[in-house]
Amino acid sequence: MRKLYVLPLLSFTLILLTACGESETAPTASIPTTTSAPAEPPPTEDPAYPEPLVVCLGQEPNTLYPYGNPNFAARQVLEAVYDGPFDYQAYAPQPVILTEVPTLENGGVGVQGVLVSTGSKVFNADGAVVELQPGTRVRPSGCQDAGCAVAYAGGDLQMDQIVVTYKLRSGLQWADGQSLTAADSAYAYAVDANPETATTKDRVERTAAYVVLDATTLMWTGLPGYRPADYTAYFWLPLPVHQLESIAAADLPDTDAAARTPLGWGAYTVSEWTPGEEITLHKNPYYYRSAEGLPYFRMLIFRFVGTDAIANLAALRAGECDVLDESTGLSAAGEELLAAQANGEVVLDFANAAAWEQLDFGIVPLGYDDGYNQVSGDRADYFGDARTRQALAMCLDRNTLAAQFAYGQDAVMHTYLPSANPLFTADAQTYAYDPEGAATLLDGIGWVMGGDGVRVAAGVTGVIDGTPFSLTYRTTDDDLHQAIAAQLMQNLAACGIAVEVQATPPKDLYATGAEAPLFGRQFDLAQFSWQLADEPSCQLYLGEAVPGGDLDIFPYGWGGWNLTGWRNADFDLACATAQAALPGTEAYTSNHQWAQQIFAAELPVVPLFVHQQVAAARSDICGFDFDQTAGSLWNIEAFGYAELCE
Repeated sequence: MRKLYVLPLLSFTLILLTACGESETAPTASIPTTTSAPAEPPPTEDPAYPEPLVVCLGQEPNTLYPYGNPNFAARQVLEAVYDGPFDYQAYAPQPVILTEVPTLENGGVGVQGVLVSTGSKVFNADGAVVELQPGTRVRPSGCQDAGCAVAYAGGDLQMDQIVVTYKLRSGLQWADGQSLTAADSAYAYAVDANPETATTKDRVERTAAYVVLDATTLMWTGLPGYRPADYTAYFWLPLPVHQLESIAAADLPDTDAAARTPLGWGAYTVSEWTPGEEITLHKNPYYYRSAEGLPYFRMLIFRFVGTDAIANLAALRAGECDVLDESTGLSAAGEELLAAQANGEVVLDFANAAAWEQLDFGIVPLGYDDGYNQVSGDRADYFGDARTRQALAMCLDRNTLAAQFAYGQDAVMHTYLPSANPLFTADAQTYAYDPEGAATLLDGIGWVMGGDGVRVAAGVTGVIDGTPFSLTYRTTDDDLHQAIAAQLMQNLAACGIAVEVQATPPKDLYATGAEAPLFGRQFDLAQFSWQLADEPSCQLYLGEAVPGGDLDIFPYGWGGWNLTGWRNADFDLACATAQAALPGTEAYTSNHQWAQQIFAAELPVVPLFVHQQVAAARSDICGFDFDQTAGSLWNIEAFGYAELCE
């Protein structure tokens, strides 16, 4: 289970959200709720380990109700209670309780034309759910990019609508022996859509219909104009309708059957929750993989141990924990962890975290908005030439940086995507650590070495001769960012570039407005962490996202996020075309890769490395596989030791 899609009790007998009027409504179907006597567990000899597997967590779950905004610890426990619906491995979804991942190629995803008119609910060309009115910008049928959007002029208009079909495995059972059917997922959708359910409603709002076709089949229909980036996101995690349907949606978060001892279909079922200490689970005899001997442990305990890395490592060594998940603060004991692994005491596994470190160039400071003139006091145009930015990237020893701050993992980034992401393109230009090559490039631009070891301008386009290559470097005042900055400052100094690091509290560094350091475009270099998404985040560098005060030029005002001021029309087109295309199509892949190639050639920022998260297990545990998109416990049913590891 990669993530719990918390998308929002309508009448369960008609599972439908109509957003577009009769002409846009997908066919509906409903299946009466039926209750059968629970099946008896298969009378097989249980070869599972009698002693428990103990997984230690950094915090206690806030709830085990999947539509109750579970925290990270809760999602870890729910990996054992549920299995799937999809597991993600290396960014690719794998079907668990469904027969396949819906795609265009296998027919699970389709596109149909639908007529819309004034008042229809649609997804407009600007990425918002709106009621269609004259003047609304929308993409008509067949329009695959932002360039073919039109202003609605009234009357009927045909738009494209995505339809996704999901097929459950047959024979699935809840942990009480009742059959798990499509009706359970439809019920979950109805719960999630209910205004009394405190969940974000983005996916519900983008849904025209979610209907049961038969006992194992559901169909999702999106709003006209909406193109999901992830087709798996619109299958709702099932809830046991036979157990919960008599309970009001508003009461489910406070109901033990939903929040403390939820009924699942996964490898384990919750037996007891001791507040502040642990949750005990036992093997689910109705688990659909029981015939494979899974899970290997009869009992599973989630113990809450906090985030003291040294104490938690000691607990692992002492056998009080078999596994320390990524929430137990292990990153604070990096050297001790690596030494323990080298000594054969523990097994470590690493995965990309949801953040990457970058160094931004102040390409177009705020002062340039009324025209650039160094004589009048504007900062020298250090970075207007892309070759200068490339040279600085060659000055930076990013492999050593990753070795020091990312556990030595292969974490260096070349675009805004890690190289392990299937949408990363190897055709993107890369910049190896090459101080001599950087010196040659800088000399050719006109930045020549001065007698004091700092380069000065001598024929640099747009820069007054004699201007020293002397920069301010903004970053936060925490130890990590200061340590990274210290190393990069040394690298740049070796290339003849003087750097003054200015440590700033986060609340000041990330302030907005004309006087703000970053969002006010008042910096030379800026180093910070940025969120890393599975989908390519090309929107981070769109020209329209540059912050500024004139809304005619800067539509997001001071809330713009492209801090560099860089603009490139080809990049904007590639990004917009990719984001408007259907995932899996050639237009989607090629344009995302084209955008990365432009980014890498122009280099508005230097991607440094992707931060790492670490989990640990005792040395004889097997099946431990920390996946960067699935987490450390995605296959907990397969954890074992001793003879199973041979």
